[in-house]
Amino acid sequence: MTTLIEKSRARATFELNLTNKKVYMSVDCTNFMNEKRFVVVIETKSFLKLWKNEPSPLSRNLNFGNIENWKRDRKYPDAEDGFSFGRNNPVPLANIVCYINDENNLPYIAISNGVTRTIWLLSHNVKYFPVECRNKDEAELLIKAAGYKDTDISTVEKLLECSKTS
Repeated sequence: MTTLIEKSRARATFELNLTNKKVYMSVDCTNFMNEKRFVVVIETKSFLKLWKNEPSPLSRNLNFGNIENWKRDRKYPDAEDGFSFGRNNPVPLANIVCYINDENNLPYIAISNGVTRTIWLLSHNVKYFPVECRNKDEAELLIKAAGYKDTDISTVEKLLECSKTS
């Protein structure tokens, strides 16, 4: 399960339960676009279907990969290291884009930032995980196609009240 465990005006921290440990991810308020960035919790099996539907994947061996392929990725040890720091230094959410594939009229996703973090989670059999989308239309399409049951989308601004002053 993925749980929002802590939030302040600057950061929301999520706890993800893996088979034998917990890892932590976060999203932060920034100086720009907090009202246009959305957090969505997605279900892994649906995510993988969408990722395989990407029309022009940059790393086909990752989109269609398996645990062995993912662990051979040259940056995989970096993610292993990043997730090792725990709750006090959570890993940033991956940035996902979600569109409709013109060839088959089905949704697909692409990872614009966070491929290695994502394959690390996948290789550890995470069931659900939070991601960040850059606009409402993509977030709504993603939650419809792969969203975890009974979850909603939220802007970073609304989630963390970024616009309020301390």
